[in-house]
Amino acid sequence: YFRRSAAIGYGPAQIALGYYYETGTFLARDPGQAVDLYRKAAQQGDPLAGWLAGRLYFLGTAGLADREAARKWLKLSADQNNAYGAYYLGRLMVEKDYTKAPALFKIAADQGLPQAQYFYAKTLKEGRGIPQDRFSAYVWYTIAADAGYAIAGADLNEIDGGGSLTMDQISQAKAKARDMEQVVIRAVTARGCSGWD
Repeated sequence: YFRRSAAIGYGPAQIALGYYYETGTFLARDPGQAVDLYRKAAQQGDPLAGWLAGRLYFLGTAGLADREAARKWLKLSADQNNAYGAYYLGRLMVEKDYTKAPALFKIAADQGLPQAQYFYAKTLKEGRGIPQDRFSAYVWYTIAADAGYAIAGADLNEIDGGGSLTMDQISQAKAKARDMEQVVIRAVTARGCSGWD
């Protein structure tokens, strides 16, 4: 049924069938076939398909590494405010045009992606592509760490021990993080899965 629906151009079936090819679930693993199906669904404007195709190109799965193709499909997804598309496009833009990366990470961070929260915090801490703001960086590192993104802990410790924030500022940052986490948790719950790297 998925094959028949995909063959007549039904985007959700193309995505499902692509996923089966990508993961080797029910079908022989074939990332090339998966990306073809994702692209077909993305050409119909599906943001999920855009980030799935872009992700395969970005990660270079099974020899599919193509940064320009990744940018094309991820942009289609990010332009529709898709958290995953924005996150991966941000990762790509760090290499290509780092001034665009923070805004993309922020889109995904606000929607609850811990890895995007981490990378957004990192841009704030370093002032790369955005004015340096260690207070806000601390807030976002805390949110990412609380969401289980363990790498953020080392950066939190660096800011804690580096003396760039006072104890009062750290206390305020933690309180702000707790408040913001409630908004982020609602966004995650509304959308579903959030932890995919």
